[in-house]
Amino acid sequence: MARQRIHAALRAIVALLAFLSASCAVTAPTARTAASPWPMLDHDLSHTDRSPYDTSANVGAVKWIYAIGSLYSAGPPVIGADGTIYIGSDKDVYAVNPNGTKKWSFETGDVLVSSPAIGADGTIYIGSHDHSVYALNPDGTKKWSHLTGDIVDTAPTVGADGTIYIGSMDKNLYAFKPDGIMKWSYATGAAVESCPAIGADGTIYVGSDDGNIYALNPNGRKKWSYAVYGGVNRSAAIGVDGTIYVGGLDSFYALKPDGTLKWGYKLKDLMIVSSPAIGADGTIYIGTDKDVYALNPNGTKKWIYATGNLTLGSPAIGGDGTIYVGFDALYAINPDGTKKWAQAFADPVYSSPAIGADGTIYIGLGDGNVYALSGPAGGSVSATNAAGGTFAPGITVSGGSFKVTNTSSGTETITGATIAFNRWTIFSKAELAAVKNGLTVASATALNPSGSVTFALNKGVAIEPGKSLTFNLQLKIAPGLGGPSTQSVISLSATGAAGGFTGLPAGLGTVSRND
Repeated sequence: MARQRIHAALRAIVALLAFLSASCAVTAPTARTAASPWPMLDHDLSHTDRSPYDTSANVGAVKWIYAIGSLYSAGPPVIGADGTIYIGSDKDVYAVNPNGTKKWSFETGDVLVSSPAIGADGTIYIGSHDHSVYALNPDGTKKWSHLTGDIVDTAPTVGADGTIYIGSMDKNLYAFKPDGIMKWSYATGAAVESCPAIGADGTIYVGSDDGNIYALNPNGRKKWSYAVYGGVNRSAAIGVDGTIYVGGLDSFYALKPDGTLKWGYKLKDLMIVSSPAIGADGTIYIGTDKDVYALNPNGTKKWIYATGNLTLGSPAIGGDGTIYVGFDALYAINPDGTKKWAQAFADPVYSSPAIGADGTIYIGLGDGNVYALSGPAGGSVSATNAAGGTFAPGITVSGGSFKVTNTSSGTETITGATIAFNRWTIFSKAELAAVKNGLTVASATALNPSGSVTFALNKGVAIEPGKSLTFNLQLKIAPGLGGPSTQSVISLSATGAAGGFTGLPAGLGTVSRND
C-alpha cells in the first residue's frame, strides 16, 4: 500500500504542477467572484494567493484531520462563503464542514487532481480525468457537466461575469456560461495545464505546454502570445500595475500588458515547480526544486529560503504577510525570509494552502487527507512511554497505551494523534487504536513510520466531560535486519498551541500513563 501511495502521488505530481499556485491581492484587479475567503486556486482572478485575513495567531497546530484515505494526493482546497472546504481526492469532490466533518461527496468518472472553483451563486466547478468539467450545486448534486476532448487536470477560474475558464489536455482553453453552454474554445499548440488568470480589463492569461503564454480577449480571440523557455504548465499571476508574472523551466518572466518583456530572472535551481505569489508590497514569491525565492518588483533578488526539497504547492500569503509553503513540511516564513514555524507530517505537502476567514490554514497531503491548522488554542498534554527491551525482527510488540481525560465542560472529539518514533527505521508498521470499554472504536495505521507520524483516525471519537479515552499502540518490527533491534522511547503529545492530538481545545488537558 505504501508503494501504491508513492506511485499514485508521483502520478499526481505532474498534474499538480499545472495548478499549484501563488498569492492573493485585495485591490481592484483581484476582485473575487464569490463572497468567500478562498473561492478558487490562487485565491483570486489575478492569482496573487494573498489573503486579506490575519494569520499571525496561527502557530500550525493541527485543528482537525478529515481522513479521506485516498491513494491519490488531495488537491488544493477552496473555501465557500459559509466556511465549507471543497477539495478533490481520488475520483471524488468532498465538501467538509468547518469543524472537520463530512458534508457531502460527489463521485466523478475518474481521478481528480484539480482544485475546484466557486461561483458567486455557490456553484462548485471542477475538472476530472474523465475528460469532463462538472458544475455541482451547493448541496452536492450535479448541475451539469461538459465533455472535453481529453483529461482535465487544471483548475477552473470563474470570471466576474460568471464565465468559467478551464483548460484541457486536448490543447484547448474553454469558456463556459454558468448554465454549461460553451461560449468559445481557443486551440493552443499543446496541452493546457495552466489555470487561467484574468486581468482588470478582462484579458485572460493562460499558459500552454507548447511553450507560450497566451493573452486572449474576453471573446476568445488572441491578443498576443509570448514564448517561454520550457513551456508554461504553471499559472501566471498579475500585479497591481498589470504586470504578468510567469515561470518557465528555470527562468522567471515579468511581462508588460502589451506582451513585451519587462524583465527576466534566471534561477540557479534546476526548475520552477510552483506558480508565483504576490505580496502586498509587490514582492513575488516562487517555489523551485529546492528553494523559495523572493524577488523585488524590479526583478532583483530579495532573499532565498533553502528548502532542499520540491516546493510543489504555490505559496499562500496571510494578511499579516506570512508566507506559507509546503514541501517536507508546511513552513511559515516571515516577510524577511526567516522561518516562523514548521509543521511536519508523515506525508509530503503537495498542494497549495488555502486561508480561512479566521486565519485557519487548510491543506491537502500526499495521504489524500485534508488538514486544518490553527492556534493558539491553549492547554497542553503530554506523556512518554519508555517501552525499552530488545525486540526480535518480524514480531509485533506493544508500544504502550495512553489515556486522555476530558477535563473541559463540553464534549470533545479526537480525530487523530501525532507520535514521535526515535528509532523509526526498525518498524514496518504502527497501529494506533482508540479504545472505549475494552472495544476498539477507531483506528489508524502507518506503514514504515518515520520520525514524527500523524495518525488520522478512521472516524472521530467523542469524549464526554470527565470521561477518558485510551490509545493502544502496536509496532511491527521490520524483518530481515539480521538480528534483534532495540526500540527505547515512544513519545505521545497533544498541545493545543503546537499540534499533537487533533481536536483538543483548551480544557482537554490531562494525559496519564496506563501501561
